[in-house]
Amino acid sequence: MRSRCLFLLALSLLILPAAASAKWIDLGGDQPLTVELLESSGARTVYAITIGGFEAEPVTVGGDTWYEIRLDGESRCDVFGYPELPDVRRAISVPDDRAMVVQILESEYVDLPDLPVAPSKGTLLRSVAPATVPYT
Repeated sequence: MRSRCLFLLALSLLILPAAASAKWIDLGGDQPLTVELLESSGARTVYAITIGGFEAEPVTVGGDTWYEIRLDGESRCDVFGYPELPDVRRAISVPDDRAMVVQILESEYVDLPDLPVAPSKGTLLRSVAPATVPYT
């Protein structure tokens, strides 16, 4: 029983610093992510996507500090070598007899020069532990 308690204590001491090392980057929103359907008709669908903030986890790449960017519930770009940014997607139905066009009606951005984004390690098999794959 004592060895089990010591094991759980050691495990929690290893996990807690990793969880606490991510920092919250506040972009001024009430929530980390909001996706709001503004308009939906037979002719068009309009969404408003707002990123109110995100978590940035520091990682070491080539001796420098880079950041893994996370938005809860969203996948991240898995194209090898590209910035591993959150990938916000939503499904819509498009009838088979219609053509589809995507337009960005309006956008705003915030430049964060002191927050270099870590590159994606690419698509990994489930049998591969991501921590064992180096950044390139």
